[in-house]
Amino acid sequence: MLRSLKRFRLFALSALLLLLAACPALAQATCHPPWQPPCPGHEIAARPVLLTPKPTGPFWTGFRPVDDISTFDLPFEDFFKTAVLEIYTIGLTDDPSQHPRIVDILTLEPVTDPKALATDPIAWQVETCRNQGLRFCPVLGNDARGTAFVLGGDTLYTCRHLMQNWLVWASQANDNIALSQLSPPLKILDRDKHVVYDSALAQLGAMLRFSLINDDPRLAFEYREDNPFLTKQKKASFRRADIVGLKSPVALAPSFTPHGLPGLRTLLAGQSVYYAGYPGKTDFYRGGKGDTPGGVLVTSSGVALATSDVDNALLSTAPTNTGGSGGPVVAENGDLIGLACSASNVSVNGGLAEVRSITFYLNQQRLAELWRTMEYPPLDPSRTPAPAK
Repeated sequence: MLRSLKRFRLFALSALLLLLAACPALAQATCHPPWQPPCPGHEIAARPVLLTPKPTGPFWTGFRPVDDISTFDLPFEDFFKTAVLEIYTIGLTDDPSQHPRIVDILTLEPVTDPKALATDPIAWQVETCRNQGLRFCPVLGNDARGTAFVLGGDTLYTCRHLMQNWLVWASQANDNIALSQLSPPLKILDRDKHVVYDSALAQLGAMLRFSLINDDPRLAFEYREDNPFLTKQKKASFRRADIVGLKSPVALAPSFTPHGLPGLRTLLAGQSVYYAGYPGKTDFYRGGKGDTPGGVLVTSSGVALATSDVDNALLSTAPTNTGGSGGPVVAENGDLIGLACSASNVSVNGGLAEVRSITFYLNQQRLAELWRTMEYPPLDPSRTPAPAK
């Protein structure tokens, strides 16, 4: 297994600030766009904060091991236990100055020993590039950990921001090949830590290929949320495209098909929602019941607060954390809502008041329309790094 040398953190949505600012204290008024009503609020420490409605279904505080949900007889138990997977990939970095080394694969002897690939992250990245016929390969000394889930047995969904930068680097290094034609470095594990897919060991015909991605070239830019030079327009356009699907020629998990894909208005404030994933270690609850040791499959519960048509997103109180990006969020009846790709927690007087997550709806028809009509940033100048000597 790759060593995770640097954990990434989930990026916060600026739209949440718009939501909070739009909720007047002590008023039952509706929120202004982009978030839809209801949005009742109250004031804590002179800041408007959403009131949390009473949940409609089973509820627990914080994170619980996935096996614990059997006590609630919920219809998505098997889906959470067998189709939610842990992933390791390359590309997400916090430091805007961190860039990959571009290596010429033709100058390197192939590495085929699985043990060597498991202990050498550079060789693992190089062989992933070689397997898909790339000449030049971007390599980093650290990986990123996230969550994914499988539908239909063979289609994996996760958050694009985990691998965005690798896709951009690999495209630029190889004559600006379309991002959708690349197959990112991925190691996928089930909850028992068994490897179900390794991009460095997969032959060309067995590699994961994108079945869902916004391939507009105006989105082919490096993404780091803390980069002060990243414009608001780029951040907004990227978060509206932060969903990818990758199809495997073989099954990755048991075949599950969700009951339905809710529209943006089918969830009411207070409706219970549930999340599953592999978030990193937390201290949200001061180390007490509800925190997770990290790296294990856990679930959380919460309630729907508001939706945003323009961002194709749901704001809820189902917590997640670093490493949990890409985990599924479902309704109480088992309907799949989408992917938790962001978190923005509410702090009051220096303490954590409420843990929140932002889920992007997984509805391919809605996504296609959103991606067709949304505003994009100007096209970045072509940048192709020279191979390292």
